[in-house]
Amino acid sequence: MSIDRTPAGNAVAHIPAPACGAPGASICNAQSHWRQARLTEARGVLADIGHHPDTLVLLACQVICAHSPDPNERTDALGMMRLLSDRPPETANTAPKGGAA
Repeated sequence: MSIDRTPAGNAVAHIPAPACGAPGASICNAQSHWRQARLTEARGVLADIGHHPDTLVLLACQVICAHSPDPNERTDALGMMRLLSDRPPETANTAPKGGAA
């Protein structure tokens, strides 16, 4: 496992998965499914950032930076993290927007 730091200073862990076809292949499939589900959820948050608090948008960016296979998507997520971290606290979007309780 290796630890990287995002521009905001947050730690992002990279945990190697077992090779598919290895004795832990069912674990590999479960991890792949989990990773895809989290990426889909994070992409949905970023697609509608106006309806989500900044903290959730930052978390979605971290998920994309850690798990997306697309380098352009990771770069865009890092850029969004920089934008949000540069905002003054009084302009930050921290209020809940409703949704399921």
